[in-house]
Amino acid sequence: MREIKYRAWDIQTESMRDVLVIDWVNELIDLSGGITERRPHEVILMQFTGLEEKNGVEIFEGDVVKAWSQGVKATGEVIKRIDGLFIIYPAYQSGEMWGLCPNPCGETTVEIVGNIYENPELLESKKD
Repeated sequence: MREIKYRAWDIQTESMRDVLVIDWVNELIDLSGGITERRPHEVILMQFTGLEEKNGVEIFEGDVVKAWSQGVKATGEVIKRIDGLFIIYPAYQSGEMWGLCPNPCGETTVEIVGNIYENPELLESKKD
């Protein structure tokens, strides 16, 4: 079973923070860096996918990743579908379907190159 954890884009400071505590009852979120008691509307929560990229870095929703397969590259945003599956979006690129899961040997070509809040320019070409 994967660990359930979050990170957050702090709208007020425009910075990415680890989430330390989510108090659902009182609607408070404590963030790393000494930032406490943010309200849900003051942050954008991103869930951990349970996967690591090729360099061992944890992959979260909102990450921008690139992947390689047989000499072809795909770049996209990590999103969570309604059924709970985390995917690279857009999933269909260069004539192939792209996913986040490692191959049967546990290897992956997925690499985090940024995130949608700090590096929106990485996805600009995908909007065309």
